[in-house]
Amino acid sequence: VAGYINIVGNRVTGLQSAGFVNLNLGRTEGIQLAGFSNITLDSLKGIQIAGFVNTLKGQMKGMQAAGFMNVTTRDVDGLQVAGFANYSRMRVNTAQLAGFGNYCQAVDGVQVAGFINVATNEVNTAQIAGGINTCGEASGVQLAGLMNVASGRMTGVQVASLLNVASKLTGVQLALFNVCDSVPKGVPIGLLSVVAHGMHRLELASDLVMPLQL
Repeated sequence: VAGYINIVGNRVTGLQSAGFVNLNLGRTEGIQLAGFSNITLDSLKGIQIAGFVNTLKGQMKGMQAAGFMNVTTRDVDGLQVAGFANYSRMRVNTAQLAGFGNYCQAVDGVQVAGFINVATNEVNTAQIAGGINTCGEASGVQLAGLMNVASGRMTGVQVASLLNVASKLTGVQLALFNVCDSVPKGVPIGLLSVVAHGMHRLELASDLVMPLQL
């Protein structure tokens, strides 16, 4: 425990607490608490909580919580929560929650962001964003304020106000505009739905409020 900074050259087991920075050159098993930043140059099994940023050069099993950003260079087995952004260079198992954006290689769980979620490979369960969701393949739900993109197969539901894009759709797309390569089993619903190898259609609907919707 230090008022300003802690530096440990090997493994930390237990509690590391500092008013400004914790630096651990080895593995952390326990809790790091810092007013500004926590840095671990190996793996984490436990919890990092920082006022600004957590940095982990290794795998995480547990939780990272930061006022601004969390960074992990390997897998995240647990939860990342940040006021601005979360970054994992590899897979996330459980969840990333951020005020602005999340980035990872793949998700087995949930990404929730105020603006954008990015998973360069697959998403299993859900991406929820105020603006944009993008991934390779998706199995589950993509829910966005503006647009969803699944560059590979989409198995599940895409819901956006403006645009949904998928390669192969097995499920439902709901947006003003929907684009996909093919629909083995499912349906796109919107003003204009374009299927490259299938239908190209303009939607017509009516209800009590709007007698005719094109």
